[in-house]
Amino acid sequence: MNRFNALVTSTVLVLAIMAAPPVAAQQSSGPSRGEVLGIDQFHAPRHREGFSMVQYMPDPIEGFNRGSLAFTKPILHWVLRPIAKGWRAISPEPVRSAIDRFGYNLAWPNRFVALLLEGRPVEAATETGHFLVNTTVGIGGLFDPASAINIPTYNEDVGLAFASWGAGPGFYFFIPLMGPSSGRDAFGRIFDTALNPATFVPGLSWLLNANSLSFRVDTYESLVESNHDLYLPIRALWSIHREVAVERLSLTEQDYANADPEPSLGVLLLKTDPAFKRVAHVHRVVTSATGRELPYSAFIQPKPSPLVYIVPGIGAHRNSQLPMYMAEKAFERGYSVATVSSPFNFEFIQDGLSGPYPGYTPSDAEDVYAALSAADADLERRHPGRFTSKRLLGYSLGAIESLFIAGAQEANARPADALHFERVVAVNPPVDLRYAARKFDGYFDAPLRWPEDVRDERVKRTAMKAYLMTQPGVDLKDGFPFDRTESEILVGFYARLGLIQALAAIEDAGHPTLGIPEERDGRGRLLLSQVNETTLDRYARELLIPYYEKKIGLDGDALAKRAGLRSQTQLARSEIVRVITNADDFILGDEDLAWLRSAAGDRLTVFPRGGHLGNLYLEAVQESIFGALDGKR
Repeated sequence: MNRFNALVTSTVLVLAIMAAPPVAAQQSSGPSRGEVLGIDQFHAPRHREGFSMVQYMPDPIEGFNRGSLAFTKPILHWVLRPIAKGWRAISPEPVRSAIDRFGYNLAWPNRFVALLLEGRPVEAATETGHFLVNTTVGIGGLFDPASAINIPTYNEDVGLAFASWGAGPGFYFFIPLMGPSSGRDAFGRIFDTALNPATFVPGLSWLLNANSLSFRVDTYESLVESNHDLYLPIRALWSIHREVAVERLSLTEQDYANADPEPSLGVLLLKTDPAFKRVAHVHRVVTSATGRELPYSAFIQPKPSPLVYIVPGIGAHRNSQLPMYMAEKAFERGYSVATVSSPFNFEFIQDGLSGPYPGYTPSDAEDVYAALSAADADLERRHPGRFTSKRLLGYSLGAIESLFIAGAQEANARPADALHFERVVAVNPPVDLRYAARKFDGYFDAPLRWPEDVRDERVKRTAMKAYLMTQPGVDLKDGFPFDRTESEILVGFYARLGLIQALAAIEDAGHPTLGIPEERDGRGRLLLSQVNETTLDRYARELLIPYYEKKIGLDGDALAKRAGLRSQTQLARSEIVRVITNADDFILGDEDLAWLRSAAGDRLTVFPRGGHLGNLYLEAVQESIFGALDGKR
């Protein structure tokens, strides 16, 4: 499992760059560090009860909005993105931060008028004091002495003022070249534009927004890479951002006092250096499984070194947070690194998957091996004699795929000149895929434990708390303000969103999905409400198992046994394999850990706490993983 692919960097109003206020508005002078839950419309009933997960605003003009996004995206991607990256390359961060502060200070009239419209004259006067101090002592706002002497600022706008009068958002509205909005906020934006002095200086608004984008461009690129359909996460992210602003929600001491988070949330503590990803070499190779070109990312040491291939968890893109974290840690330890996307990621589904449906481990593992083999041949051609050995590191679903690859190697099923691994390390592998899928499904349904009359509101607050966790000034090391049910929602929702993205890619590839054609929209794509009625278990029962029953001639139980880790009897004798897991990993059943101990023996390391990948930030866990990769027991 990667670091919740549904959690996208929250301080970026994705693709709203041209309309977003400068990041200095929140005293944040650098790139955002967190990600936020991508909540969207989930209002179909499940079981005998239901809950909303959560519909923030209607979207009756989706066709127009998608067209507007399609018009805006290439301009942002091919024009503004290169400008922002070029500006970042030649301008030190302190200079760009000062320009951000200048732009925020210049927009004082927006905030002043909004505060007056909200009936907050004291705050309007305080905002004016903040502006005057920064304009004079701070040299036009290039510096922020007002905050240093505890004069606050209020990041308000006219749309928020209208909301304070009781005006609802109306409908979702993606404005061409400006980004996400609503009927209410688009009307407020007219006043914001007229009040901002930058509007009347030719080119100044574009300069300020390009400078702001220079902090956010990496996040934009990650979002584009990691999502098959950008429309849904953009709408979701903007909706929750605006809802938090309207309700002025904040984390409270009570939230932390009642905290009992699922240990798996520890993945949120993983931090990567944004500069590391920028040194990646992205290549495309034709795989023997499909005959199509599949991208992979490589980080190559300047001197001869061992090469480790990283296989990520369900739905993860090769450049997602967790694969990048593992790649960075391996690179720091002297490894060259190459990564591919998960078979459940849209990129692999389109270009690397030999069948229509991911999830059957024997087939997925062979497809992953074909992709790694093609990448290996390409890297050997590009860097002859550079790699002293080849090793394999997989986590979560990628861990069981890696163990199947090791099993084929141990069974001498590979030609002598094929890619062989000196060491294979599996981190938090599932043992029984059906059990793991049902646990994720159960976590998604965790809100059903709450009384029906408060269920929707509590789910909504969980989503907004997840957003707030990413804001400047919130230290994740202080803990997570979620109780056990709330944290299970976040984990379960991650898996559900990964399934949504996979189903969209399967649909685009022309394969049957859920067999309800009357619920498709005008473009032939599955509607989100219909997709969210499914579960990982239903996906397996209605799509995956029937396909492989017909192809292989085995029933569902036999297929499940073949796809599970217990089929890999070579674990008991394999000297190249190391397994690392946690005793409280929720995807392991009561007998799974005992089986792992029996099968892997002293090649198994078990940590007492960490949930599913939730302790990877700990130095002791990292030493165990890379020590195992080095060949230590």
